[in-house]
Amino acid sequence: GGVFPPGAAFAKTSMIEELNKNGVKFEVVSTKDL
Repeated sequence: GGVFPPGAAFAKTSMIEELNKNGVKFEVVSTKDL
């Protein structure tokens, strides 16, 4: 984990959600898959 400033995590999530609505899919992959 880590400490985020208020709203930092929310802003990042909001951006990803907006991109998802526009057809851009974000997925979390483990480092072994890179």
